[in-house]
Amino acid sequence: MHLPPGYTIHIGFPSVAAYCALRTTCGLFAINEDQARLAHIGSWHGVYITYKEPAHPPLPTPPLSAATAQGTIVAMGRIVGDGGWYFNIADIAVHPVHQKRGLGGAVMQALLSEIKHRAPPEAVVMLVANKYGAPLYRKKGFLDVAEAWGGVGMGMRMM
Repeated sequence: MHLPPGYTIHIGFPSVAAYCALRTTCGLFAINEDQARLAHIGSWHGVYITYKEPAHPPLPTPPLSAATAQGTIVAMGRIVGDGGWYFNIADIAVHPVHQKRGLGGAVMQALLSEIKHRAPPEAVVMLVANKYGAPLYRKKGFLDVAEAWGGVGMGMRMM
């Protein structure tokens, strides 16, 4: 997977603080640190991307992100699943300063590759998208549930 200079993809999860900060910076709803810890524990797989300023040309360090020895955490995603049949892609987030560089696609590709490698071929892979992420997900092969099921399916959420 090719990333621009200064970016590195890692298997695992950002720190709880970085996870919470990146969610809110990227427009996902805020969660508390206990929820973040449980989200990591309950996940099947995760990846995140760090940015370490190369010699030339530098990008600004994003505010509200956690810097680590590996660099500043600027993107993430995870898979929630039962390991046998259902897999839900969640928390795809790329810091606004670092968008339009292929990072969201790299996160998606890493997650989908892990599913292809470890899950059964018939596995059901789902996600809930906002309108901004939909083009990326369509490019990766996802369809609206109604489209995928011939107009008889729909996604639902309990409120």
